[in-house]
Amino acid sequence: MQMKDGKKVCPENVYSSICPGCGLACGLYIRENISENGESSVSVDFRKSSPVNAGKLCRFGLKLPLYYAGPQASRVKGQDSGLEDAISETIRILKAAPAESLAFFSVGNTTNEEQKVFSALAGVFGLDVETGMAVYSSLPARMHNALNRSISLEEVENAGQITLFVDPYSQYPLLLRRILRAKEKGAEVICIGPRQLSVADKQFCLKPAEYVKSLCPSPKSVIIADIHPYSDPEHMKVVIDLAEASGSKILFLKPFVNSTGMETLAANRKHRTLKKLLQDIDSGKIKTLFCLESDLLELAPDREATVLTLSKLDTLIVQTSRQGEFFRLADIVIASEQFYRKQGTVLNAEGRLLSAGGNSTIGFDILSSLAEAFGKQPDFESVQKEVYESFGIKEAGDFALKASFESYLISDEPPEVETSCLKCKPGQEESYRSFSETCTEPSPASFSASLVYSLSPFMWHGLEDNNDFVELNLQMARMLGLKKGGTVKIRAQGKMADMKFRVSSIENGYLLSAQKLPVASFSGNEVELSR
Repeated sequence: MQMKDGKKVCPENVYSSICPGCGLACGLYIRENISENGESSVSVDFRKSSPVNAGKLCRFGLKLPLYYAGPQASRVKGQDSGLEDAISETIRILKAAPAESLAFFSVGNTTNEEQKVFSALAGVFGLDVETGMAVYSSLPARMHNALNRSISLEEVENAGQITLFVDPYSQYPLLLRRILRAKEKGAEVICIGPRQLSVADKQFCLKPAEYVKSLCPSPKSVIIADIHPYSDPEHMKVVIDLAEASGSKILFLKPFVNSTGMETLAANRKHRTLKKLLQDIDSGKIKTLFCLESDLLELAPDREATVLTLSKLDTLIVQTSRQGEFFRLADIVIASEQFYRKQGTVLNAEGRLLSAGGNSTIGFDILSSLAEAFGKQPDFESVQKEVYESFGIKEAGDFALKASFESYLISDEPPEVETSCLKCKPGQEESYRSFSETCTEPSPASFSASLVYSLSPFMWHGLEDNNDFVELNLQMARMLGLKKGGTVKIRAQGKMADMKFRVSSIENGYLLSAQKLPVASFSGNEVELSR
């Protein structure tokens, strides 16, 4: 405890860090205050020198004190334990488990250095780390470079046309500033999705099969989409073909801070989908699951069903710095340091190799101890050097950019989809349809709608956002006879949710939700609505 003017002053540590909310990895300062009893609390401050966000933060970034709230304690079989005991028990479990019954899982919420050692540990058993984002396994190898290719946000600002397959208002708010700057320079913005966005010059609600028929990007265009655990491979395939055939630049955003680094280091290995991972647990194929800084209850659409599935594991091992229901379900919790304290790097969606901001290697040392028990001997300096070499960068920093791929493809194989619309001349718009014409109105008799999640950092990280309502348009509300202040009943697969609603400017036949609903599943998004 420090003294100032005869008074006790809590010490403050300031970390120049990044936000773990999404793959943009916005720069910020974390101010950590230590109380008299040794407990820490954090506050967030702006870092204007960051080229990613120039000091601006979205609502999730401003709520990081909630994300970092409370220390995590190591536990073994429901009882608090020392870190060494948790590590020893993990080694014992892994040595006793048949390799075919093991799975290692991480979505990329930690550093490249930790991820690389975690992959080495999985490799001891002849396994890859599962990510829940199996789009690489679902697409032709020639498309993998396009998924990893990075462009800077400055290139977005300088685009002549921007085609958005994401909602920047809810999913990647700091991207919106770049799009608005591009519009000021004369760029046309085309948005694809059920929500009508004010930034759009043209808005369409399209299915993947309609993209190439209705969209006409040019070599001056930037196409922006994202990769996440619910991604539709057919959507991804057509988007890549559209970009390649038109000569457009493409940027794939990702919802986790180091998804780009993790996937690049993994070299596009075969992964299970999140659905298949849970099915293999449910069937008993996977008996022991080791999760690194990843919460399956936050990722899976049906929380209740996922809890039941996880109960079928013999052992759930979780290495984490966070608290929550998922970690209380774990048989072994290995407590790590919070993200802003970590020494290590992440690769953001632009290809910038950024420092997490701290000087602690607790998380890395835990994984190193586990790997050493199986004959591996990783040390931090050597692993970090390998990371730099993998990305072609000598050191981390705000302006350290990974070398771009020269082409979207790794072979000369032509795109599989013919893009006849690309023959359109500049200014020709006959192929475009109005927003209201692209989707079918819902049938009054069936009250059917397509449920679409407004995926955001709050949803992926389980942070409360007070968006406890669903959205539909005025026509649908009137058709259902909904009353202001009332609720709408949502049914699917024998389950029902009674939700507050808000009338918004979205397309007929769609229901939007900013939180996961218990009626949803991997098998389909059609739900039935009633008063």
